[in-house]
Parts: sequence; structure tokens; C-alpha cells
Amino acid sequence: MIRIEVTAEPVERLQGKSKKTGADFDFSRQPAYLHNGHAYPDRFMLSVKSGEAPMRPGFYTLGANAIEVNRETGRLGFAYDFDLVPVESNPLGDGAKGK
Repeated sequence: MIRIEVTAEPVERLQGKSKKTGADFDFSRQPAYLHNGHAYPDRFMLSVKSGEAPMRPGFYTLGANAIEVNRETGRLGFAYDFDLVPVESNPLGDGAKGK
């Protein structure tokens, strides 16, 4: 199972004007960590949708809408916009189970 950890690190808000189009932009992103079997997890940034609260700290896995079939090539790929599903750690160490 893919495990993603969201910590209590602050959300980063980015505002400015596009150099290409001149349009204003305003979005937020939140640090998260991918636990992929390496010695240390890989840090990446989650987009925070406009008007929505950031993800709560905890462990998550990818929702079913995270993987899609490319209609042109028939290959699997990752969706641009996907859900994260909270997981609950099993105290016996048997992995995690979705809520």
C-alpha cells in the first residue's frame, strides 16, 4: 500500500502575476511525505484547493481515482487531481486499513 504522511508543517501560499499571461494567481500547497520503502520518505507538495482547508495531519493512501487509463495510449498513469483516503494503523503491525 502507498502511504502518504501529512504533518503539521505550515501551508505555503503563493500569490503573484503570471509572467506569461499577466494573470493574477493565488494558490496554496502543503508539504507531505511519500513512504516508499527507502530509508527516509520523499517530500512533495500537495495542492490545497481554493476555499478548502488543508489536509489534517495523519497517514493517507491514494484514492481509487488516483490511477487512470490514458485514452490515447491505453497505459496506466496518475491522475492530475486525486483523493487521499485516511488510513488507520493496525497496532499489531499488519499494515493499514481504509476508513
